[in-house]
Amino acid sequence: MQEVFIMRITEIKLRRLIRSYLINETGLGVGMDPTGSTMPKGMKRSEYKQLEDADPEDFKTVIQILDPTGITSIPDIPPAYLAFQKSPTLMNKILLVLAVAAAIPVAGKISKLGSRGLKSVKQGLVASKQGIPANFASKADEGIEAIDRVSKASKTSSNVGKVANISREKAVSFANASRKTLESLKLGKTTVLKDDLYVFIAANPGGKKIAGGIVKPSKGMGKHTVKKGDTITKAEAALETARKKISPNALSRSGNVYLSPYPTAGAWSHYGSNVFMVKVPKGSKVTFVDGGVASEVNGALRAGKKEDAIEWAEDYWKGSDATVKGEEIITSGKVEVIGDVKELFDKDYIEDMSGWGASFR
Repeated sequence: MQEVFIMRITEIKLRRLIRSYLINETGLGVGMDPTGSTMPKGMKRSEYKQLEDADPEDFKTVIQILDPTGITSIPDIPPAYLAFQKSPTLMNKILLVLAVAAAIPVAGKISKLGSRGLKSVKQGLVASKQGIPANFASKADEGIEAIDRVSKASKTSSNVGKVANISREKAVSFANASRKTLESLKLGKTTVLKDDLYVFIAANPGGKKIAGGIVKPSKGMGKHTVKKGDTITKAEAALETARKKISPNALSRSGNVYLSPYPTAGAWSHYGSNVFMVKVPKGSKVTFVDGGVASEVNGALRAGKKEDAIEWAEDYWKGSDATVKGEEIITSGKVEVIGDVKELFDKDYIEDMSGWGASFR
């Protein structure tokens, strides 16, 4: 993008026509109006007059560009932006708007501008809206919306990890090896990893949980379980008291990352629309427990059964059974997002990988 932006602007670059888009998509073809034979369709007579009065020479150029029978053309986005930046005339404003509008239907063209280019062109479109006819201003709005969509998609892509850097075969190999690690660890145990551990998390693409390709830590039970007058804070306090008593070496539930051994995210699939494979690096400390037991602690407190809640809290750190597929891995390590499981595994493997719960007991 930086190399493109320093290229010299030529008249040829400013005169390349994308006729099909203008005629079929933007509706800016020339209409045979007996009182204004060159007035583009969709343009009000007052807007036409506004253009003509603003700068007669630029006006003629703009109308030529809009004429599908002419040989003039719309520029590509970079030279159009540079021309506008150098001289924000009425003509250059409209050329920038039309350049972006013509690029919208061409897959991947706008995204090639890069993040800095997208930001600059968007600012140019916002500034160009001032003093141009309404129909061109509406095209500027469409261009701004298109840039926002591309920017959002780009951020989402950067948040889901580097799928291209790992083959399906490697993903399966890593997942199988990690399953054996968890089977040997068993529920209720804490260890320092001797090898990388590949497990899973449910999250929304582009969401804060996996922003930048790194999983953010949690404070305990999710907000989705909170009700008016709920007991989550007391439940987490009970679990922390039990940890110090039963398994002081285990990781605290507060301020660490929660993961699932299953590519469906098991009982925690409702935490996001997609499930991602993640890597916990060797040397990281992990505690493997049954998150369903933590829910039982909260349920007992809701029912006013404090003694049951204390018993459940101690069972949580002992590794006792409670629910199917409620297993969770707590880690203090830096967890990297690898990619969406649907891109890394086939459907049958995902189903098979999600039926291993008994092996962890």
